[in-house]
Amino acid sequence: IEVEVGRSHELRARLAREELDLVLGKRRDGETEGRVIFTEAVVWVAAPDFTAPPGRPLPLAMLPQGCMFRDRALTALARAGVASEVVYTSPSLMGVAAAAEAGFAASVMGRTGLPEGLVELDHLPPLGTAEMCLFGDAAGQSPVVEPLLEWLRGV
Repeated sequence: IEVEVGRSHELRARLAREELDLVLGKRRDGETEGRVIFTEAVVWVAAPDFTAPPGRPLPLAMLPQGCMFRDRALTALARAGVASEVVYTSPSLMGVAAAAEAGFAASVMGRTGLPEGLVELDHLPPLGTAEMCLFGDAAGQSPVVEPLLEWLRGV
């Protein structure tokens, strides 16, 4: 088994081009493709001492455009009338977490992946849930899928 880490939509595009056999990733709202492994809450996060600068837009640390959490967060803030500004963008979730841990921005993450140095913010608009899915092997022929799923569910 060879493992590659990346953004869900990019990995799924590679799966469609048959460059990958299986993808574990999130699916967008309304999609039905993929086999749900688990569902998690999407939450606002920041350093424990984070305070938004008064009279300024809420500073955000985000993954690049195309990230479904970024899209969902910006849409939720706009609908709630909360001014925001993306002040930090990283292609790495660890980079986004580091920016939020440094205290200069809030961010959005799945609750199950919340690093120790971040806390949930409960005063911002709710972000719902996200489904982590297995993509590929629609015919159910790969002998690694079931053992992999059992292992993932036990982690």
